[in-house]
Amino acid sequence: EVSAMLARASLTSICVPNGQAALDVLETGCRPAVALVDLRMPTMGGLAFARRLSQLDSRSRPELVFFSGSASFKDATEALRLG
Repeated sequence: EVSAMLARASLTSICVPNGQAALDVLETGCRPAVALVDLRMPTMGGLAFARRLSQLDSRSRPELVFFSGSASFKDATEALRLG
């Protein structure tokens, strides 16, 4: 699990089940430096999350690292364009 690997590296992480939950966390004032984003999350996927995130003030946006086991070339290029 990614959160366990981050903890072993002495990094703090917040795990959420989907993009909407991540936006909800950001609305509380939490400002992570990096967001690890699965392109295929339920409720709100990674690309939709990135699009919504791009509408926020750039000072409140984390850097995005996308991953997925089933992304298309189109999804990969869109992810690069978004962040």
